[in-house]
Amino acid sequence: MASGFPTVKVEWNEEIEKRFDLIFDMIDKDHNGVLTFDEVKSAQMIKVLRLLGHNPVDGEVKEYMDNMDKNGDGVVSRDEFKTYVQEMIEILKDPVKLMAHAIDVMFKACDLDKNGLISKNEFRIFMQKSGKQIQDRELDEIFRRIDMDGDVENLSKDELTKLFTIGKEFIEKRRADKE
Repeated sequence: MASGFPTVKVEWNEEIEKRFDLIFDMIDKDHNGVLTFDEVKSAQMIKVLRLLGHNPVDGEVKEYMDNMDKNGDGVVSRDEFKTYVQEMIEILKDPVKLMAHAIDVMFKACDLDKNGLISKNEFRIFMQKSGKQIQDRELDEIFRRIDMDGDVENLSKDELTKLFTIGKEFIEKRRADKE
């Protein structure tokens, strides 16, 4: 059964290692073997994200850094960056991991107050930043349909996962209702 997500077939080899080293060295402006917040913030990958319409703010760049910085020293070593890239390659290889990663990224982006729940207002803000306007009745219907714990005002991560799984069905029903 196709997942609808692209998969990537990349095996870490000598050629990939050389490319990785080149990328790391391009980001590591002072060539001290670690990436700082400022180096990551000004890096080509952030510029590419901006070209694609995503303008990461400092908090999001910090979150990228925190995800890579496994030992918590505030910088990203070559090994930490390599581990992160390898983990991302593994995620891209597996549609199930890719879906879980997409849900995790969306949850973190929506949970603005970092309380472990997504409020209707947080969800609305996320949708607006994504260029989609959502009406109150649509928002209420989404939250009502995917509620699993009786709290129709907030979404848990499990409920967001449910939204992903029923999302296609919900969107198709909404389109049919409008016709």
